[in-house]
Amino acid sequence: MTAPDLSTARLLWQTGDWPALARQPVAIPGRGSATPEQIERALYRLQALSLTGATDEARRLSAALQAGGVSRQALGRALLSGAGSALARARLINGQSDLARHSLARAIALNPEAGDTALVQAMRFENEQRRLAAHHTAPPARLPYIDVIGPSGSGKTTLLKALAKQEGLAPLSKPDPSRIAANDASQKMFGFMLAHPEFVRSVSEALASTHESERLKVFLEDVLFRYLSATPVAGTLYLFDEGFVCRANSLFAYADGLLDEDAVRRYLRSTPMPLALVMLQEHPDTCMGRLVTRPKGLPQRMQTMRNHERTQALQKMARISIMAGEALREISVPVIQISPGMSVEEATERVITALTEERLHH
Repeated sequence: MTAPDLSTARLLWQTGDWPALARQPVAIPGRGSATPEQIERALYRLQALSLTGATDEARRLSAALQAGGVSRQALGRALLSGAGSALARARLINGQSDLARHSLARAIALNPEAGDTALVQAMRFENEQRRLAAHHTAPPARLPYIDVIGPSGSGKTTLLKALAKQEGLAPLSKPDPSRIAANDASQKMFGFMLAHPEFVRSVSEALASTHESERLKVFLEDVLFRYLSATPVAGTLYLFDEGFVCRANSLFAYADGLLDEDAVRRYLRSTPMPLALVMLQEHPDTCMGRLVTRPKGLPQRMQTMRNHERTQALQKMARISIMAGEALREISVPVIQISPGMSVEEATERVITALTEERLHH
């Protein structure tokens, strides 16, 4: 298949024909040799790949673009534009036409070279209405899961391993690619976006503000694929290591400056809520001592940080844990607190007892 000219790729993007745009090949030459036209075509296709669930191919294209000299800011704008298009579609499904138009306008404005924003918005809006009238995807069923939050080094993974040995509790494992394909990841991802449009927006905005757009694909792939590929089994509660609530640490604790508590609250309100939250309370100094002495060493993102930056990140995580507990209590989600100094056996018994009292575990 020959590469499309820029006008063809731009028209597919303007009309929102993501499947057709995702099928268009794009060649990215080496660093510094890609033309502006090649880069523009590739950024359009990157949005289409993300919106159609082709995350592996999107990652490869993103890596090729970075190797070709495309800035992270440009990649971030493309991914944020794609997320805005998904949010517009979700709002249109929910009957929020005015909000859908607003989301489309913001998404389109991130691509100023694509033409008149108002004209493209009108064209995209009309086409989305026609497509959604012909095909509706139901949102995925809610998965009964338990999230665990606490600073790095507080013992989350250790506790989860102990809980996984209990009857009726099972870890959410990352599925292999063949299982993802069999479960139709693209359709499930779209259904999730319809059910949780504010989640898509809050994640995109958080990552765009820290110029870590590449982490958006990693975030979606790691968290959503585990959540969406699981088949609920009656009587089973799923243990979510690094789940939606806990991922607030990854999104906000490493950002420069003070913790953006308003953004954290928006994110926490947007996630698929767990049936219960286990909150590990441990002092940041204790967590740091464990991190520097454990066999696998520091978390990857801390390895290049100075000591005071690591301490600040752990302090933010401790604050995020408290905020998560407060947010979930407000909507009557049970929060199980694990006090500092508790042994793994004591913490496991505390969780099982609390789940039984809440009638979540049998």
